[in-house]
Amino acid sequence: MARKTAKTAKTDSPATVAPKADARSGEYLATAREAGIVWTAILEATGARSAIPLRATLARYLLSAKGASERFPVEYAKVAPIAKATGEAIVELRDAKGEGFPRIAARTGLSVAKVRDLYAKAGGISPDGRVYVGSAGRTLVTRPGESVRLDVPAPVESDAKAAKKAAKVARKAAKAKADAKAAKKAAKAAKREARA
Repeated sequence: MARKTAKTAKTDSPATVAPKADARSGEYLATAREAGIVWTAILEATGARSAIPLRATLARYLLSAKGASERFPVEYAKVAPIAKATGEAIVELRDAKGEGFPRIAARTGLSVAKVRDLYAKAGGISPDGRVYVGSAGRTLVTRPGESVRLDVPAPVESDAKAAKKAAKVARKAAKAKADAKAAKKAAKAAKREARA
């Protein structure tokens, strides 16, 4: 389902979509999002300053309400439970798919702190940064203080260049190993000479 544009969102307020629900309830948020209302319109209607806690409320509601997967299929698909919450799965969700820690926590049933811990231990790019998903689906994770331009394509390294780089690294490693072996041999020889 296509999301409404900001212009359309001003005429379609979340109150007309879910008039009897509490403005910050999960049911209200799910109904509004399923109807295509954008987050900026929901923020205006609820008076909230950030969509982050509202998204967490929405995820908790969708995971706990009976029949939510049938009533709100588009939104439910975004928060479907994860059977096994491994660090690798969390890294995949955050770094490749651009999901935030609150949503991952809701999907796994773990706390946000535990999700961050598993992410860091599994080698995630930035446990403290922000996640941005570009229009082409490319995900960028930034560290605090970094800025991002999603319209600039990522540089692509040719196979030949990558192979050349890998060969150079291998040569350096082999040289370092040979140097260490020679130093060890020289130390043994010096020790034998000192005894004699």
